[in-house]
Amino acid sequence: MRRNPLFLLSTAMGLATLLPMPGCKTTNDSGSKSRMSSNSSSCPSYPRIYTADPEAKVRAEQALTTLAHDTTSTPSLDWSDVKGSLKTLNNVAISVCKDAGDLNQAVKDVVAAHPELFQIAESDWTFPIAVPCSNLDGGGRQIVTLRRKAIGEFPQPLSRDVLSFVIENDKKKTYVKSVFGSYLPSADDTFKKILSSCEDSPYQAPLTKVLQSAAYPLATFNNCSYVAPAQYIANAKDRVEFDPASTWDWTDEGQSIAFYKSATGRVRIDSSNVNDTVKSSDAFCNDNIGFEIGFDPVTAELKAVKNGIGCVVCFR
Repeated sequence: MRRNPLFLLSTAMGLATLLPMPGCKTTNDSGSKSRMSSNSSSCPSYPRIYTADPEAKVRAEQALTTLAHDTTSTPSLDWSDVKGSLKTLNNVAISVCKDAGDLNQAVKDVVAAHPELFQIAESDWTFPIAVPCSNLDGGGRQIVTLRRKAIGEFPQPLSRDVLSFVIENDKKKTYVKSVFGSYLPSADDTFKKILSSCEDSPYQAPLTKVLQSAAYPLATFNNCSYVAPAQYIANAKDRVEFDPASTWDWTDEGQSIAFYKSATGRVRIDSSNVNDTVKSSDAFCNDNIGFEIGFDPVTAELKAVKNGIGCVVCFR
């Protein structure tokens, strides 16, 4: 049976099966509905709501005017009022690579020169593998994509915030031609106020109880040919593991941004429960037999389950 390593849990959760978990619905101050645990007092008004600073767009437009004087083109800006950050920046022609040795440094120089326009803190973001500026000599294009790893002191999934710089060389000079992204600005004081007052609930006991009695849908295979659906019913022998770190993720709810906490873990099927059905299923990854889980540590709500721990068994 073919087993493929899977390193990104965010990708894994895209293959997830959702298992319902009971909870009560409440409404926060903004009117957004959410599922809450009985310990909701540890994080009042959950999910946490971020409302963008309307003046940020004014400052960005002023910065764009300055930028227009510094280039031979007429730049245009498309703005997200909900996120409070740029969506696209076109026709900018910002000259780069005069002093920078690689494209990552070139992007850092552009961001530092126009803070009101980009509104990012370099320490919050990951950069790709450095590409020498000389690679574009003689004509060429490279897209440098930044992915956010944290909002200040708060970790964040790398798949959420992205910002990409399109860099070209016209055989005479190297320049940033356009920028596009989907991200929140770096406003440390704002996010500290919103996110730091939200503690996890004591989710371990109630969630363990749910996970050790759940029925998990399986797909069975014969030499990677799909055979039939099946299910595994967990019991108290199966080991539940919770990863200690949680991250903040956000969704665009139309008028504001809602922040939710997310965490991960695993349900490992006990060896005494591994029967022929489990061995032929997509939960059987050699010694890692079971399921990866995603959940909300504030509400103790189970969000996603992926069959197989650390791999994907036989793509369907």
